Amino acid sequence: MSAVPVPVKERILSSQSKRCGPPNSGFKRVRRGRSNNNLVRKLYRIAAVASVIIALACIAIYAAVTALGYHNVELSSLCRIQEIENERLRVAITRCSSPEQIAAAAEKTGMIWATNYEYLQPPQSVASAR
Repeated sequence: MSAVPVPVKERILSSQSKRCGPPNSGFKRVRRGRSNNNLVRKLYRIAAVASVIIALACIAIYAAVTALGYHNVELSSLCRIQEIENERLRVAITRCSSPEQIAAAAEKTGMIWATNYEYLQPPQSVASAR
C-alpha cells in the first residue's frame, strides 16, 4: 500500500468537521473530556501554589533557625567573656584576702597590733540546749 494524497476538498471538509450542521451555522461540536482537562489544570495550579507556599514556609523556618543559631553563638561568647571576668575577679579577691595584704592595708590606715586580748564569756543566764 502506498500513501495516497488527500484531495483539497476533503482537507477543507476535515477542518470544518469540528462544527455541527452547515458550514456557517455557528454550531460547535461538544468535546467530551474537556471538563476533566480543566479539572486537571485547576489541580495542577493548586498544587503549584501549595508548593510555592510550602517552599516559602521552609525558607522562613530555615531563616528563623539560622537567626537563633547566631543569637546562641553570641550569647555563648558573652557567657565565656563573663566566665573570664569572674575568674579574674576571683584571683583579685584571693590576692587581696591574703594575710600579708591585710596586714599591709591595716598598717597603711594606721591600725596597730593588739598587745593584750580580752575574751568575752557568754552570758550565764541563757540555758544551754544540752
